[in-house]
Amino acid sequence: MSCFPNDFKPMYKAITLLLLSLLMTSAQQTGCKRRSADGQPAQAATSTRSVDYLKKKLSERPTDNIRYLNAQARITSADDNQSISANANLIWVRDSALWVNVKKFGLEAARALITRESFWVIDRLNKRYSANSIESLGREYGLPADFNALQSVLLATPYFFPEMQFQSDVRDSLHRITGSNTLWGSEYRIEEGSYQLRQERFVQLRENRTLNVDFRDYRKSSGIPVWFPFFRQISAFSPENGLINVEVEFSDIQVNQPKTWRFEIPSHYERMD
Repeated sequence: MSCFPNDFKPMYKAITLLLLSLLMTSAQQTGCKRRSADGQPAQAATSTRSVDYLKKKLSERPTDNIRYLNAQARITSADDNQSISANANLIWVRDSALWVNVKKFGLEAARALITRESFWVIDRLNKRYSANSIESLGREYGLPADFNALQSVLLATPYFFPEMQFQSDVRDSLHRITGSNTLWGSEYRIEEGSYQLRQERFVQLRENRTLNVDFRDYRKSSGIPVWFPFFRQISAFSPENGLINVEVEFSDIQVNQPKTWRFEIPSHYERMD
């Protein structure tokens, strides 16, 4: 496993996917595990449920009372050239921002911020930074380019594209919902009984970009009446970046405990296009 290289691009891609996965998933809570470490469903789906039934079950998770989330994470990212492993601290504020601090060997290597309009990354190693719109981030990784859309699936609640026709079936012992329109294709796999989201996949049809997130090992805290996946695998493909794989494992979660955060770009840092 290599250290962060002088070339900022691999680290930038890993941080980007980490931020996207956080916006599309949740995090670890203390408590007992529901399923084995191999990620097999606790209860196999055998009969097809209707799309309306599955969407209703997915919408019943009470997450509106979660306003703040703080966590630590261990991230491992690999592309065609190398692997990167690092620790991260994150702070999420509903309807506002997601802040991430990435460390290697106890030193800050990067700091990143997503707001409703923008995506920023500071490269501490090379004294550079990048600044992009959230729309450009969405285009690069084939995602809905809207903070509200991304935030809607923060707690493993799926985002459904409007004006899309859906159908349901059973695949690999999980319920499956699939849909498409002229621009997007999407797929959701859901566990029987608990109706927890186990997999979510987005495809940008014309430009051949995909993002796939597998959720594993849901846990529950006595302080929050919601089951959370604390381990996930993210795979993203785009013609520009190729295939990137990221594993994220969360710990030390605090919910609804506001924390301050800072994001200041030193004046001598160079902007990276």
